[in-house]
Amino acid sequence: MAYRGSVKPYVNFNAKHDAEILHKAMKGIGTDEDAVLMLLTSRTNDQRQQIKAAYKKAHGKELVSALKSELGGLFEDLIVALMTPRTLYDATLLHKALKVKALVPDSLVPDSLVPDSLVPDSLVPDSLVPDSLVPDSLVPDSLVPDSLVPDSLVPDSLVPDSLVPDSLVPDSLVPGSLPDSLIPDSLVPDSLVPDSLVPDSLVPDSLVPDSLVPDSLVPDSLVPDSLVPDSLVPDSLVPDSLVPDSLVPDSLVPDSLVPDSLVPDSLVPDSLVPDSLVPDSLVPDSLVPDSLVPDSLVPDSLVPDSLVPDSLVPDSLVPDSLVPDSLVPDSLVPDSLVPDSLVPDSLVPDSLVPDSLVPDSLVPDSLVPDSLVPDSLVPDSLVPDSLVPDSLVPDSLVPDSLIPDSLVPDSLVPDSLVPDSLVPDSLVPDSLVPDSLVPDSLVPDSLVPDSLVPDSLVPDSLVPDSLVPDSLVPDSLVPDSLVPDSLVPDSLVPDSLVPDSLVPDSLVPDSLVPDSLVPDSLVPDSLVPDSLVPDSLVPDSLVPDSLVPDSLVPDSLVPDSLVPDSLVPDSLVPDSLGAGTNDEVLIEVIASRTPEEIKNIIKVYKKEFGNKLEKDVCGDTSGHYQKLLIILLQANREEDVDEGKIEKDAKDLYAAGEGKFGTEEDKIINILGNRSLEHLLKVFAAYKKIAGCDIEESVEGETTGNLENLLLAVVKCTKSVPVYFAEVLYQSMRRAGTDDDTLMRVMVSRSEVDMLDIREAFKKKYGASLYSTIQEDTEGDYQKALLYLCGGQD
Repeated sequence: MAYRGSVKPYVNFNAKHDAEILHKAMKGIGTDEDAVLMLLTSRTNDQRQQIKAAYKKAHGKELVSALKSELGGLFEDLIVALMTPRTLYDATLLHKALKVKALVPDSLVPDSLVPDSLVPDSLVPDSLVPDSLVPDSLVPDSLVPDSLVPDSLVPDSLVPDSLVPDSLVPDSLVPGSLPDSLIPDSLVPDSLVPDSLVPDSLVPDSLVPDSLVPDSLVPDSLVPDSLVPDSLVPDSLVPDSLVPDSLVPDSLVPDSLVPDSLVPDSLVPDSLVPDSLVPDSLVPDSLVPDSLVPDSLVPDSLVPDSLVPDSLVPDSLVPDSLVPDSLVPDSLVPDSLVPDSLVPDSLVPDSLVPDSLVPDSLVPDSLVPDSLVPDSLVPDSLVPDSLVPDSLVPDSLVPDSLIPDSLVPDSLVPDSLVPDSLVPDSLVPDSLVPDSLVPDSLVPDSLVPDSLVPDSLVPDSLVPDSLVPDSLVPDSLVPDSLVPDSLVPDSLVPDSLVPDSLVPDSLVPDSLVPDSLVPDSLVPDSLVPDSLVPDSLVPDSLVPDSLVPDSLVPDSLVPDSLVPDSLVPDSLVPDSLGAGTNDEVLIEVIASRTPEEIKNIIKVYKKEFGNKLEKDVCGDTSGHYQKLLIILLQANREEDVDEGKIEKDAKDLYAAGEGKFGTEEDKIINILGNRSLEHLLKVFAAYKKIAGCDIEESVEGETTGNLENLLLAVVKCTKSVPVYFAEVLYQSMRRAGTDDDTLMRVMVSRSEVDMLDIREAFKKKYGASLYSTIQEDTEGDYQKALLYLCGGQD
């Protein structure tokens, strides 16, 4: 499809003539912005490049630099964009959209590194300009030779006495040593001759009192200015010094007589501005004494190593030999140098782990000698009954004969085993009640055998030790050797008698745990002996580059693109590089440009910024989003329509998205990134028949984020690039605040390509003209330039 641009080649174009128009528009007081914007918005980009060359040839300086010095704000940004070659403009947009730092642009090169031949005249310090080239009007009075100063401007105090007329010498200063009679008349000062002796004809007009001279005889030239009515003095005869400053037209006041305080800053030559009044931001770096440069602005590369506090030295500048072994990240120590004791168990091949170092939990039960299995890990079924502490034997496994009577539930005791003393009296027939159970109160004392006397009635002193139930013997009287282990409180068992297997890990002192049993993850870095990582065993030449910590690589060997943002001096970072990846710009440029344009952009990007565009994109993106960007940058779309694949591609798109749970992005990316645009248009039509909806609806429903935005841009640009840019422009002016970057980018890049088609699509889709929408959202010269690029009202 042939698109239509709003800017076309200017008829009867003359680059030299246009360069002079721009020069005159910027010459003198103020700038004729209308002349600048009308000329540049009506020339194509190729014609603007010819104007730049003609201007440089005629005036010896760059046109863009001159424009920057005269313009400002958004209008300046727009004009500079128009003056940039189109492919370089696209490459620069992509470079700014990425978080890479490639070659330093000219604008960021310190003044001290710029050759003299490339420095514009306006930036040369006054002290370096030869006197012969300085206009008289710019030479300070203090530097003008006395012989060139008009007498009328010399202060009286500086005039030599020999040059002062006698008439102006005060009487008190005239020598009077000679008698009046001896003084020749010719030597008598007029002021000493009595008025009565001076013939009228000899009285100088200047000495005749004004009151005695008839007005009619006084030449106009002798009438004191103070007596001439102002209304009678012709303007041409009024000395400049007597004309009130308020009445002198600005255009007639010599530059040298205008008080500094009244000269607009913009008109004061740089050479006359006192150093103390020059804003710091305008002083070339080369003229600022080192002692006045804030430490924060000195590039890291210029600070002597000896002055950098240790705490501020980037890790990358610390020599290997000065890095304490304890501070080297484990991940950077070659495996061959890590002591076996420090290698995490999970990384040691099973075949290389000595049996003594294998955690008990990882040794198969079948390989552990019985003698090494902690008691707590031996299955109950394998522990000999004789070794099981009474307290650990389940009740169900204790032979009845070993269970103390006091612990057997009543319900489980056979009647034959229930002591008579526990059978309720009400249940025992009188005939079966043993004598021993007859209440004592009913048995005559004399008939009660000693053996039947209740223990509670037998004095303790008469009870043999062997007959005292264990439960009644005070703990203090039971020998330790007779107390069952299960009844001894843990707090009373000496540490030396507690089996290691029963001591909780939390109670084992660290000093008693063998090093071989301490997991690497629990060994504090501070306890790893330095002697285990000898520096002498790691030759620099054997350390792969990939294992060298960034902190040990000299700055001089680190490519600009790999320097962390935090280490780049602020003075070298353009504002546009500080905000992270601008995916909106990446998507817009890469999705909308033709394969031929993409190939040219890649070449210019490499030339201007020193990096491969594809590599920088990979460094700033990821996943399927990155994959589709790279496919589009390869610019290898098929050229023809493959009728046999149309139906299949449509079904594959449906199956990869709408037709199944989940989405197979690879299939969608492959089809949208490689098929020709004509082929894709037919695939989209077939897809709509199968899915019952447009491909855009499926993309929005099945994907998210940057991948969704890129897929939609590819689909929309396949259908109509002008419609796509009409949507981009509408969104840039209908958000909360105008997105001037997007508005300017589209108007500049599409003005020569398809702006008339974009206008038509905008009007059809939104019911308003692009021209009137721009008028509502912008103002000033910036607005005028955008409207010229728009090409007219619809």
